[in-house]
Formats: sequence, structure tokens, C-alpha cells
Amino acid sequence: MKQYLIVASVLGSVALAGCGVNGQLSATPTGHGTYHISGTVHTHGSSSVSPASSPPSQTGTAPTKTSPVPSSQTSRSSPSPQQVAKVSVTADPPSVTPGENTTISGTVWLPNGQGAPGATITIMGLPHEPTGDTVKTNVAGQFAVTAAWSQPGTYQVSAGNGLVGSQTHVVVSASGASPDTPGFAGQEVQLDTAKHTPPAIPNGFQSPPGQQLTFSASRYHRVEGFTGRLHGHSFVLDFYQEPHVGLFVGVQYQGHPRYFGYGPSPVFRVINFTQNTVILGNSAAGTYMALNLLTGQQTTHPSQVVPLKGYLGLTGPAYILGLPGTHYPATIPYGSAN
Repeated sequence: MKQYLIVASVLGSVALAGCGVNGQLSATPTGHGTYHISGTVHTHGSSSVSPASSPPSQTGTAPTKTSPVPSSQTSRSSPSPQQVAKVSVTADPPSVTPGENTTISGTVWLPNGQGAPGATITIMGLPHEPTGDTVKTNVAGQFAVTAAWSQPGTYQVSAGNGLVGSQTHVVVSASGASPDTPGFAGQEVQLDTAKHTPPAIPNGFQSPPGQQLTFSASRYHRVEGFTGRLHGHSFVLDFYQEPHVGLFVGVQYQGHPRYFGYGPSPVFRVINFTQNTVILGNSAAGTYMALNLLTGQQTTHPSQVVPLKGYLGLTGPAYILGLPGTHYPATIPYGSAN
């Protein structure tokens, strides 16, 4: 048995705990909550306590000091592919011209509906990374890369982790009118998307023979139109829709209606302005129309219209050709009229 003398000053109370320890301690107050403790402690077996006046040393591992971690950082551990519930991906804009940038972006979702931070995603189909571009999501589970294609076409882009994924498409259209297409003779062309602009066609105006249509503003709702000057006189090109039927066209020149009737298909786009004519078409259906803005005469024969499209290939342009300095979308907003 070994005997030790303990002399110490402590704040508050003293507690002794352990096996094989006995003895007697006394505490004498010195003021301000401080006590002078003295006494004799008997221990059995070996001891790590230094004898005499040296204070006992602490044993064990001291706790590590850490700063509080913000809640936004606690979720940054990278989820495994099995923990990912869904991946979404989009292209913005989805239609571009050669060399024009589009942003491929998306979100990786966890089963609880929150974004998956730090998730690893491979994006396939990018022009600059034929074997795939591997990216990590941000704290919100989002990712984004920028890409540009040099050749017209429709390109599929996918994003995933090997277990879940999704895909989108990027349409790359010809960047301008082909050298063989004559330029447009008009000037000061403006797109008018106001829904309540007075229509170019008066009520009661008849369509060409064979179409058997009579214009009524209450039946055919204007969705958008173009105004401009052609050979010194004003022209108006309007597009109307009849719900559940399709799109229709109206042309006014020098203040007089020239045409009201069908386009090349129930739904179509504005493709090109050339000479005195606007080219309308549905490239997916392979149907086109050349409409003279002076006379209202329409031509639908492919051999006459296709050379005036202004682009090569099967995919139509994202923006209307033949109007330098503009980026008017080729798509007519069918279904948006009041």
C-alpha cells in the first residue's frame, strides 16, 4: 500500500472516484468559493500519481475542439449512386445556331425531394467531350456546363450516374440565309406580339377559292404579327389561331387585305423573308408555303418553295432568316392567344 499527501486549491467541490482508494481529506475555506484541501489517500497497486507536492496529471484522450458546422455544410457529403432518386437535365436555349452557346443544366434529387450536394454526374453528348464530362453538383444539387456545336443537326445530351439519368435535345440550325437565297426587299420589319393589336384582316373577308373561310375576329384570334415597309408601302403579316384547329395567315399591303387562309400545315413556323415573300413551313412534316406580301399569292409546290427556305438540311432554323440584325423566334406561339 502506498500513501500520498494531497494539497490543492479548487473551485467548488471535490469528488474522488476510483477502485482501491481510501483515506481522509479535509477542506478549509479560504474565501470566494476557494478551499484548501489536505489529507492522506491510500491506494492499492501501481499508481500514476506523482508523490509529494506535484499535482496529479490527467489521463486519457483530450476532446478535440471543433467549430460549429453550418447546416449548409453538413449536407455536403457526396451521395452514392444508390442514394440518388432522380436526375433532370435541360438545354437553354434548346435551339441554337452553329457556334452559339447553350447551357446544359439540371438537378440531382434525393429520395426526400431535396437536391443532392456533391453528387457526381456524367454528361454525355457534348461536342467538346466525346467520352463524357464528369461534374459535381453544388450545395443545392445543381450542375451546369456550356456547350456549342459547329454543325447543324439535332443532338441528344444525357446526364446520369449509371443508375439514374435523363436526356434532352439541342437543335442546331443554319446560321443564316444560304448564298443562293435572295435578300428580303422590305425594311423596318418589327415583330408585334401584343394580343389586342387590331387584325390586318377585316371581318367578312373571304379566303381564296377552295378554302371556304370567312374571317371573323371573334373566331380567329391573333397571336402575333409583323409590320414593315415593302417598296415604299406598309405591309402587315398576321398569324391567327382557331382553338383545336390550327394556325391561319393574314396579309395586308397598302392598307388592303391581300390574303386570309391556311398555312402549309395546321401548325407551322416562320422560316425566311426573301424578296417580296415570306416562307412558312413545318420541317417535321415537310410542308412549306411561299406567300407574296404584295399580292397574297401563295405557292406550295416543293420545287418552287424549298430553294427559298434559306438553309440546308432537314432541321429548320431557331430564328427567322432574312431579317439582318434580328433574332425573332421562328416558332409561332400557338395556343397562347386570349
